[in-house]
Amino acid sequence: MWIWRRMEHVKWTDKIRNEAVLERVGEERMMLKLIKTRKRNWLGHWLRRNYLLKNTLERMVNGRRVRGRRRYQMIEDIKIYGSTVVPFSLRIGDLSFEEVEKFKYLGATVTNINDTREEIKRRINMGNACYYSVEKLLSSSLLSKNLKVRIYKTVIGLLPVVNYCCETWTLTLREEHRLRVLENKVLRKIFGADEVTGVWRKLHNAELHALYSSPDIIRNIKSRRLRWAGHVARMGESRNAYRVLVGRPEGKRPLGRPRRRWKDNITMDLREVGYDDRDWIGLAQDRDRWWAYVRAAMNLRVP
Repeated sequence: MWIWRRMEHVKWTDKIRNEAVLERVGEERMMLKLIKTRKRNWLGHWLRRNYLLKNTLERMVNGRRVRGRRRYQMIEDIKIYGSTVVPFSLRIGDLSFEEVEKFKYLGATVTNINDTREEIKRRINMGNACYYSVEKLLSSSLLSKNLKVRIYKTVIGLLPVVNYCCETWTLTLREEHRLRVLENKVLRKIFGADEVTGVWRKLHNAELHALYSSPDIIRNIKSRRLRWAGHVARMGESRNAYRVLVGRPEGKRPLGRPRRRWKDNITMDLREVGYDDRDWIGLAQDRDRWWAYVRAAMNLRVP
């Protein structure tokens, strides 16, 4: 990272995160990724070849191990949920599809465990990179505050960068807090000092919300998520998106607290606007009533 910081002339006192520096130069962390990829390919080569080497790799040898803490084995680098992952590729005709942990589809990151936290973190980092690219414009006294708000809406925040593909996100309180922190940082740069006293001070969140008349970033995400949920609920049973929504996967879930599902977010969003029934799919068939809840979720002000 110090190479990129030297190239971009970033001082250690600037308090700029490594992710923001990587977004500036258009690069990503490649060293650890390259090491893991080469190690996984090499282990797969052993597992597909000699039986003796395979047993040695998996530690399936006779004898007793020495006392003390068990040493970290190389095979554990590619273990997921207790099973060994061997490089696998699916062939359909002349096409070959390699099994990967994550990939990008239409600009969004899709993981093999259906985890949206990485995509949300990536979008926040991209929003920070856009913020630093127009920081001088947001603090300029030559531009009006209304124009700065328009720059925020069109360049940094609500629609193009941070909220891209937000209809499929499963938000927790931690992610909501990180998104609000990003928005409040941009709004503090836009509105600047206190207009009453004329002395610069850090505006409180309540004062920012009073100055910023538009719905905040969380309201926008919840409204767009409800709009997409109603669209999917009105699809026919022949559509794949509807079958994924109402389907129930087979098998047992792992031990521990259940992860928050996308459907749980929809139920919680509707409960905030006054709808307590869990059968929201039936409600979505009435387009007018559903759009009333979508607009209520957009205009609801939560402290």
